Amino acid sequence: MARSDWLRGRNPVEFASWRAAAFRRFQIGVRPSGREEWLEFWKGNHLLPPFEDIYARREAGPYGGRSCDFLALPDLIRSNETEREKDWIDIQYLEEFHDARLAAAARAGGVPLASARAQLRSRRGLETHPRAGTVHELAAVGEALAAAANPVTVALLLLPAARGATRPAVAIEPAIEGRLRTALVGSPFHLTLVEAVRRRYKQDAMQADKADKADKQASASG
Repeated sequence: MARSDWLRGRNPVEFASWRAAAFRRFQIGVRPSGREEWLEFWKGNHLLPPFEDIYARREAGPYGGRSCDFLALPDLIRSNETEREKDWIDIQYLEEFHDARLAAAARAGGVPLASARAQLRSRRGLETHPRAGTVHELAAVGEALAAAANPVTVALLLLPAARGATRPAVAIEPAIEGRLRTALVGSPFHLTLVEAVRRRYKQDAMQADKADKADKQASASG
């Protein structure tokens, strides 16, 4: 940082990290709005797999006049599943963007429809998803159901459409699962059940992140 041209004259100040073994954070300036500008260096993230794995599926894009590597969108969404409410607001928009991108790729034939469905996460994505072809065929829905890794995905589309298909790999409360299997896809009742599943998923993720932070702080102070 001391040798970096773009930081010259900024006098970055290091602040305490709530996960000292995982990352270091510096305030590098203040934006015109008065909001602090931060730079963080991460050695590891408890919400993500090892660096080698996320680097292998990185995405590249232009930034500051050059091509830069970024977290793949699913990894970015996962990294925001913290105890902070504002991170979940970001997740809402990221999920919608991810679903729109997958739907466009499925329409263009660049991504199998079952693969796109297996990653569905937003209500807007459900509304705009391509519905032609094998959408209501049990085999196609069952394929997506088997690949789904998130309970919100299962609740959004796969269980209601699958009816008698095999149970998904991702668990949902039995009472809600039973109602989902009889709900009409996209109906107010279906969407209410989806929000119940989403709320439970969010609460569990927030509690897990909070517990991890408390454990790291206890270890550091001990």
